[in-house]
Amino acid sequence: KSLIKKVSPSYLAGFISGLANAGIFNWYDKALYESVKNKRPFLNLENFKHPWQGFQAAIVGRVLSYGMFFPISESFQTYYGKYITKNPELLRFISSQSTGVLISLPLAPISSIKYRMWGSKHGYMKTAIEMWKVGGIYPFFQGISPTLYRDCCWASSFVFAKHHSVQFVRKQFNNTTSTSTTRKNNHNNSSSSLTKPSISKLQSSLEFTAVAFAGAFATALSSPFNYVRNLVYSSHPSINIPSVWKSLHLLLKDFRKQSHPYHFLQQRLNIGWGTTRVALGMAVSNYIYEWTKDQIQEAQRI
Repeated sequence: KSLIKKVSPSYLAGFISGLANAGIFNWYDKALYESVKNKRPFLNLENFKHPWQGFQAAIVGRVLSYGMFFPISESFQTYYGKYITKNPELLRFISSQSTGVLISLPLAPISSIKYRMWGSKHGYMKTAIEMWKVGGIYPFFQGISPTLYRDCCWASSFVFAKHHSVQFVRKQFNNTTSTSTTRKNNHNNSSSSLTKPSISKLQSSLEFTAVAFAGAFATALSSPFNYVRNLVYSSHPSINIPSVWKSLHLLLKDFRKQSHPYHFLQQRLNIGWGTTRVALGMAVSNYIYEWTKDQIQEAQRI
């Protein structure tokens, strides 16, 4: 009991939700990587060989990106909220940008090791040692630039979309609840077609969907930066990859040459399977995070 009372409910819940995310979706992440690297359809069976390869490295990365995102963002909002008191949109923007930067810095070297592991038979530590021998510290931070662009763009978009979509759902249910209460009073306790538990379950389901929508929205907006990031990580360290903006310019040139440009762009940016992965991942992580945090806070009150 004394140990439970000392821990931060938010950060412990974030750790648990990130851990769960890594376990649930590692096979999906591996298949997405193989699909981008080898330029083949996501559902090609070759992409699903060795589904748990890189799981050890994925744990740390997923805990950071899918789990700790929520408590870190909340902490920044609490801190900046002391100084930004009249503009909630600005507060959310600055907090999410700070969260994106803070997560990107440790995530870049972790992701570098994970992607190299997926292309070899070595374990986590052996892969890291081999990377150090080849290029010192450079291979660990080879993808830092597109990672920063992607995470900052994604974080702001996700926080914006999540806040407004969840608030929209809650507003509709608040209106429904008040209307139902008024009707009940007017009809002397007449029965309602929706009981309170069923309304609560429906609201939870729609809020889950709203968070998934926010994840998809943010992923679509940040997908060009994620494309460059995957390009960097799927290339050998000795290959000189163009800068983020140069890579995007080359992608645009290829886009203009295609007979079916939007299909080409959808495949290159993984808008579809990649978007679905993040949408589901964030919705599941958010649900686990909120539920776990409530349970820890309840245990601390006992």
